[in-house]
Amino acid sequence: MARAVNLSNLRQGFRFANLSSRMTREERIAVSANAPNATESPRQRLKLLWWPLVLALLFGALNLGEPLEDILRSARNKAHMQPVSGDIVLVEIDEKSLRQIDSWPWPRAKQAQMIDAIDRMGPKKIVLDILYTGPSKPADDRALADALKRSGKVTLGAQTRLGDLDGKENQGMPIPELAKNAKVASIALEYNWQSAVWKQNYATRLKGEQLPSMASSIAGIDGPADQQFRVDYSFDVDSVPRFSAADILNRKVDPDLVRGKTVVFGTTAVQLGDQLTLPGRGKRSGVFIHTLGAETLKAGTPLDFGWLPALLLALMTSVTCLVARQPTALALGALALLLGPIPLEAHLVFVDITSGLALIAIIASRLARARSRTRGLVHALTGLPNLAALAAEKKAATCRWWRCGCIIMLKLPQRSTRRAKSN
Repeated sequence: MARAVNLSNLRQGFRFANLSSRMTREERIAVSANAPNATESPRQRLKLLWWPLVLALLFGALNLGEPLEDILRSARNKAHMQPVSGDIVLVEIDEKSLRQIDSWPWPRAKQAQMIDAIDRMGPKKIVLDILYTGPSKPADDRALADALKRSGKVTLGAQTRLGDLDGKENQGMPIPELAKNAKVASIALEYNWQSAVWKQNYATRLKGEQLPSMASSIAGIDGPADQQFRVDYSFDVDSVPRFSAADILNRKVDPDLVRGKTVVFGTTAVQLGDQLTLPGRGKRSGVFIHTLGAETLKAGTPLDFGWLPALLLALMTSVTCLVARQPTALALGALALLLGPIPLEAHLVFVDITSGLALIAIIASRLARARSRTRGLVHALTGLPNLAALAAEKKAATCRWWRCGCIIMLKLPQRSTRRAKSN
């Protein structure tokens, strides 16, 4: 009676004596992922995870994935675009206004007429995204100060910081004659390498005094100084109600379209500068950044959990792949990271996913590289070496014998020479 063959003993006795001895840990784990009786222990498989995890932590801590993060978030924003509330109206100094009225900056007496024209339409408040840091003609300054006093619901802009990134403190307050008749809000923005503003402050401090940001002032939302919120750029900027300043002055706009709403007055003409990158849309005037920031706050309280939740999810899927031998776990984890933020961001919950994607990519690449090196040498069902492995082993043994023979042949003359000299 033929003796039964113990596949487990055969695998341990042959495969790991001849083939596995020359495999790296990654190759043995890659083979064990498809072998039903793999000999790698869970602890050995988890050793593959340590340095990819360290790299992913550095990736997140140093914010190395910012460019890719911005691209992915812009793509997700397009997946759930939404109109703005309509409670914020933009009165813009556009090309039409420059042609019909005057080149910018207009005399402050003319700007006073603009404030009076808007105020007659019954807005809730008027926010000017314009700086008045220095005096002009005394008569013009008095006219503007009187218009601010008559309205009693105007907010002026202050440039509290200058420069790229978060900038440096700047004393860019409106002149006292104007500031005493209006509220003041900071127009300072923090933008990145792309001139894109992803986050805004609720408020800032200047000489110990707290000033609301322009977005907070427009939305009527208070917040702590120097605490930031992420702007929701899924709001369609083209849905913001807009009226040319020329049409307002010429009384061509129905007052019902403005009554009871917040009016933001600012420049949008390209030739006037103040152009920043609106993520996913290109260059737009800074007044749109403030407006979309205000729309974000009006929609709710944004929550930003950073990159750790995504990294934890990627870590769990990597452990499942290595310990439970489920290679598809990595693909499912990557899919969850790519699509999961869409419904979260629709409710103003934000997470950064590139650190988690980096961990999954590193693990997957190491396993894929190991599989490619062992492909064709191991049977997918049994985990045993196949005929190709036997042929490779035979060829390797033949090469070893040839090397040994060559070494012996080279050393024999040397030994004969030494013996002749000794005699």
